[in-house]
Amino acid sequence: MILSLNDQAMLFLFVVFSGALIGAVYDCLRICRKMIPHKLFLIQIEDALYWLATAFFVFFMLLGQNHGEIRFFVIVGVFLGMLLYFLTVSPIINKISDKIVFFLHKIITLFITILLTPFRLVYILLKKPVKKTNTFFHKKMKKVLQFCKGYVKIRKRNIRRNVRILFHKK
Repeated sequence: MILSLNDQAMLFLFVVFSGALIGAVYDCLRICRKMIPHKLFLIQIEDALYWLATAFFVFFMLLGQNHGEIRFFVIVGVFLGMLLYFLTVSPIINKISDKIVFFLHKIITLFITILLTPFRLVYILLKKPVKKTNTFFHKKMKKVLQFCKGYVKIRKRNIRRNVRILFHKK
Protein backbone atom coordinates (compact mmCIF):
# COMPACT_ATOMS: atom_id res chain seq x y z
CA MET A 1 0.00 0.00 0.00
CA ILE A 2 1.35 3.39 -0.94
CA LEU A 3 1.25 5.98 1.83
CA SER A 4 1.17 9.67 1.17
CA LEU A 5 4.02 11.81 2.45
CA ASN A 6 1.76 13.15 5.20
CA ASP A 7 0.85 9.61 6.32
CA GLN A 8 4.52 8.58 6.27
CA ALA A 9 5.45 11.56 8.41
CA MET A 10 2.67 10.74 10.89
CA LEU A 11 3.76 7.10 10.93
CA PHE A 12 7.37 8.15 11.54
CA LEU A 13 6.34 10.35 14.50
CA PHE A 14 4.17 7.56 15.86
CA VAL A 15 7.05 5.10 15.57
CA VAL A 16 9.47 7.55 17.25
CA PHE A 17 6.98 7.93 20.10
CA SER A 18 6.65 4.12 20.29
CA GLY A 19 10.44 3.84 20.49
CA ALA A 20 10.43 6.27 23.40
CA LEU A 21 7.71 4.18 25.05
CA ILE A 22 9.83 1.05 24.56
CA GLY A 23 12.75 2.86 26.22
CA ALA A 24 10.52 3.91 29.13
CA VAL A 25 9.43 0.31 29.67
CA TYR A 26 13.09 -0.76 29.71
CA ASP A 27 13.78 1.96 32.29
CA CYS A 28 11.01 0.49 34.46
CA LEU A 29 12.72 -2.88 34.14
CA ARG A 30 16.02 -1.33 35.22
CA ILE A 31 14.34 0.34 38.20
CA CYS A 32 12.93 -3.04 39.27
CA ARG A 33 16.45 -4.46 39.04
CA LYS A 34 17.69 -1.70 41.32
CA MET A 35 14.99 -2.45 43.86
CA ILE A 36 15.47 -6.22 43.76
CA PRO A 37 18.99 -7.25 42.72
CA HIS A 38 19.11 -10.09 40.20
CA LYS A 39 21.77 -12.56 39.16
CA LEU A 40 23.27 -12.19 35.71
CA PHE A 41 21.42 -15.23 34.38
CA LEU A 42 18.03 -13.80 35.39
CA ILE A 43 18.93 -10.42 33.90
CA GLN A 44 19.70 -12.10 30.59
CA ILE A 45 16.39 -13.98 30.65
CA GLU A 46 14.51 -10.75 31.47
CA ASP A 47 16.25 -8.95 28.61
CA ALA A 48 15.45 -11.75 26.18
CA LEU A 49 11.77 -11.71 27.21
CA TYR A 50 11.74 -7.90 27.00
CA TRP A 51 13.10 -7.86 23.45
CA LEU A 52 10.73 -10.64 22.41
CA ALA A 53 7.79 -8.65 23.78
CA THR A 54 9.16 -5.51 22.09
CA ALA A 55 9.35 -7.32 18.75
CA PHE A 56 5.72 -8.43 19.09
CA PHE A 57 4.69 -4.91 20.11
CA VAL A 58 6.40 -3.35 17.10
CA PHE A 59 4.97 -5.98 14.77
CA PHE A 60 1.40 -5.51 15.96
CA MET A 61 1.83 -1.73 15.97
CA LEU A 62 2.99 -1.88 12.35
CA LEU A 63 0.18 -4.25 11.52
CA GLY A 64 -2.35 -1.74 12.81
CA GLN A 65 -0.72 1.44 11.47
CA ASN A 66 1.02 0.34 8.29
CA HIS A 67 -0.84 -2.86 7.38
CA GLY A 68 2.19 -4.93 8.32
CA GLU A 69 4.61 -3.32 5.89
CA ILE A 70 8.08 -3.02 7.28
CA ARG A 71 9.87 0.03 5.98
CA PHE A 72 13.37 1.18 6.71
CA PHE A 73 12.25 4.51 8.18
CA VAL A 74 10.00 2.63 10.62
CA ILE A 75 12.92 0.64 12.05
CA VAL A 76 15.06 3.79 12.14
CA GLY A 77 12.20 5.62 13.87
CA VAL A 78 11.91 3.01 16.63
CA PHE A 79 15.63 3.12 17.36
CA LEU A 80 15.69 6.93 17.06
CA GLY A 81 12.86 7.17 19.60
CA MET A 82 14.72 4.88 21.99
CA LEU A 83 17.95 6.83 21.48
CA LEU A 84 16.24 10.17 22.10
CA TYR A 85 14.58 8.82 25.21
CA PHE A 86 17.81 7.36 26.60
CA LEU A 87 19.74 10.57 25.91
CA THR A 88 17.17 13.05 27.27
CA VAL A 89 14.59 11.71 29.70
CA SER A 90 16.26 8.53 30.97
CA PRO A 91 19.07 10.21 32.99
CA ILE A 92 16.48 12.33 34.82
CA ILE A 93 14.28 9.30 35.48
CA ASN A 94 17.30 7.31 36.72
CA LYS A 95 18.36 10.04 39.16
CA ILE A 96 14.84 10.34 40.52
CA SER A 97 14.39 6.57 40.73
CA ASP A 98 17.75 6.18 42.53
CA LYS A 99 16.58 8.64 45.19
CA ILE A 100 13.19 6.95 45.48
CA VAL A 101 14.76 3.47 45.73
CA PHE A 102 17.22 4.73 48.36
CA PHE A 103 14.37 6.33 50.33
CA LEU A 104 12.23 3.18 50.10
CA HIS A 105 15.19 1.06 51.15
CA LYS A 106 15.70 3.24 54.24
CA ILE A 107 12.00 3.09 55.14
CA ILE A 108 11.83 -0.69 54.71
CA THR A 109 15.04 -1.16 56.71
CA LEU A 110 13.67 1.02 59.51
CA PHE A 111 10.35 -0.86 59.48
CA ILE A 112 12.10 -4.25 59.66
CA THR A 113 14.38 -2.99 62.45
CA ILE A 114 11.36 -1.84 64.43
CA LEU A 115 9.63 -5.18 63.91
CA LEU A 116 12.67 -7.25 64.86
CA THR A 117 13.75 -5.21 67.90
CA PRO A 118 11.66 -7.22 70.42
CA PHE A 119 13.09 -10.48 69.04
CA ARG A 120 16.62 -9.10 69.23
CA LEU A 121 16.04 -8.09 72.87
CA VAL A 122 14.75 -11.56 73.73
CA TYR A 123 17.77 -13.06 71.98
CA ILE A 124 20.16 -10.82 73.93
CA LEU A 125 18.45 -11.74 77.22
CA LEU A 126 18.44 -15.49 76.56
CA LYS A 127 21.81 -15.84 74.84
CA LYS A 128 23.95 -16.36 77.97
CA PRO A 129 21.59 -18.78 79.80
CA VAL A 130 21.14 -20.86 76.67
CA LYS A 131 24.89 -20.93 76.08
CA LYS A 132 25.52 -22.05 79.67
CA THR A 133 22.82 -24.71 79.36
CA ASN A 134 24.35 -25.86 76.10
CA THR A 135 27.79 -26.14 77.73
CA PHE A 136 26.31 -28.06 80.67
CA PHE A 137 24.50 -30.52 78.41
CA HIS A 138 27.54 -30.84 76.19
CA LYS A 139 29.64 -31.96 79.18
CA LYS A 140 26.92 -34.40 80.26
CA MET A 141 26.63 -35.78 76.72
CA LYS A 142 30.38 -36.37 76.64
CA LYS A 143 30.10 -38.45 79.80
CA VAL A 144 27.12 -40.37 78.35
CA LEU A 145 28.99 -41.01 75.12
CA GLN A 146 32.07 -42.20 77.01
CA PHE A 147 29.85 -44.49 79.05
CA CYS A 148 28.26 -45.78 75.84
CA LYS A 149 31.68 -46.44 74.30
CA GLY A 150 32.66 -48.45 77.36
CA TYR A 151 29.39 -50.37 77.22
CA VAL A 152 29.89 -51.10 73.53
CA LYS A 153 33.41 -52.43 74.20
CA ILE A 154 32.14 -54.71 76.96
CA ARG A 155 29.26 -55.86 74.78
CA LYS A 156 31.60 -56.57 71.85
CA ARG A 157 33.88 -58.67 74.09
CA ASN A 158 30.89 -60.67 75.35
CA ILE A 159 29.62 -61.26 71.80
CA ARG A 160 33.07 -62.40 70.61
CA ARG A 161 33.42 -64.71 73.58
CA ASN A 162 29.97 -66.18 72.95
CA VAL A 163 30.78 -66.68 69.26
CA ARG A 164 34.07 -68.42 70.13
CA ILE A 165 32.31 -70.66 72.60
CA LEU A 166 29.64 -71.57 70.07
CA PHE A 167 32.05 -72.40 67.26
CA HIS A 168 34.80 -74.04 69.35
CA LYS A 169 32.48 -76.36 71.28
CA LYS A 170 32.48 -78.96 68.54
